[in-house]
Amino acid sequence: MPGRPPDEEKPVEVRWQDLSAGALDSLIEEFVTRDGTDYGARERDLASRKQDVRRQLERREVRIFFDQTSGSANLVEGDLSPSFTRQSRAKLPGCL
Repeated sequence: MPGRPPDEEKPVEVRWQDLSAGALDSLIEEFVTRDGTDYGARERDLASRKQDVRRQLERREVRIFFDQTSGSANLVEGDLSPSFTRQSRAKLPGCL
């Protein structure tokens, strides 16, 4: 990738099934409570938003990537290639 130092590691995909239940729940909760995450005109409770993301993970509409350089994980829409310079904070399908 142009502009990426040769020694910088690329983000790696992590299967949601490989995370402990607690780690997965924490990752999803962090994602759905981020500033800038938009769920539409209707306010939804935390449990509903988390369940929506969990279903999206199960359907592979959303994937988990771990950035080895920064030590951070992010949820990325399934058809996007991971980029941690461009955080995926957009509204996700099914989370309206």
